[in-house]
Amino acid sequence: LAMTRNVVRSPRREIRGWVVTTSIVAALAHIVASPRNCAASAGCRAAHEEVWHALNRYAACALTSAFALEVASLRLTYRSTKPLIGIIEGIEATYVPSALLSATFLFLILENICIGFLPLAHAAAPGVGLELDRPVFTVVYLEWLVNVPILLVLVGKCALGRNLAELSRPLVVTNVYIILSWSAFFFNSLMARWGLVLASFVMYAWSSKEMIGWVRSFQKAARKDLPSRELRANLVGLLIGSFAVYGVVYLLAIGGRISSTHEAMAYICLNIGVKLALLISFIGIRSMQLYDLVVNLLVNVDMPLDRQIAVVDSSFESTLCAPPAPEGGTGTMMSPPLFW
Repeated sequence: LAMTRNVVRSPRREIRGWVVTTSIVAALAHIVASPRNCAASAGCRAAHEEVWHALNRYAACALTSAFALEVASLRLTYRSTKPLIGIIEGIEATYVPSALLSATFLFLILENICIGFLPLAHAAAPGVGLELDRPVFTVVYLEWLVNVPILLVLVGKCALGRNLAELSRPLVVTNVYIILSWSAFFFNSLMARWGLVLASFVMYAWSSKEMIGWVRSFQKAARKDLPSRELRANLVGLLIGSFAVYGVVYLLAIGGRISSTHEAMAYICLNIGVKLALLISFIGIRSMQLYDLVVNLLVNVDMPLDRQIAVVDSSFESTLCAPPAPEGGTGTMMSPPLFW
């Protein structure tokens, strides 16, 4: 992750705004909902013990392997391209997608360790779900508050080339409805509880509409022969569809149609599946972009190879998660650049 510290030059104000807004909404929701600790309720403790926590432990072990492989790949990529730093300006940006994916795996590992080894949960309001005091795995929602923004940046910024300002509204709204859906478990009033659920799904629909707007902007600006053009656009559909499945599981849980055990199992499968799908997709994007680069170099054999400092084009089709080119700069040697 330290490799990317000088790469992401997008305004820090946007990121601070995401963090501050999410923190304020989460603090207010915690104050208003006043969740009870699961350990203080005999019914919640009994339901929590019935959850198959061994699955979280197995998941943590498997995810550790995936995390180690991604970090190793990132490290090897860095070492192999290190001689090009300073020759090809902006090549450091090619490390960002792998670094972000590694971060998602790391947070997912921490979540499964917490659930698998520590009794961390809150007790839902009486009458919510099948159990007397249904356990609510707050750690899962905390992981979503961290990883979902990373996934949106991966798809919106790295794959589709949208700027952080364009990502801000759907990202913040997504985090807000995650918090509202969590707090709905702790309200005794049916009107308040289902009002929060309804508000969450309305916000999900609005965020999905904004994300579809990313695809439209991308398709208007992207050149027709851009490598993996359709795959990049389809990643938005992957996120929207995955969030919809999460929503179905959530409705079944808060409506008392599935137990907390089945809810936890579903979230484990979804959490791992979405991250692996994105990992595979970005491997495909990288491979197709590298193939396109090699073909262009082989076909354009008459192109003079003057030794110069290459400047990455500022357009999104030139790189993923790349900093903007210097004012007046043009992409001369690498379009698209190496690896991403």
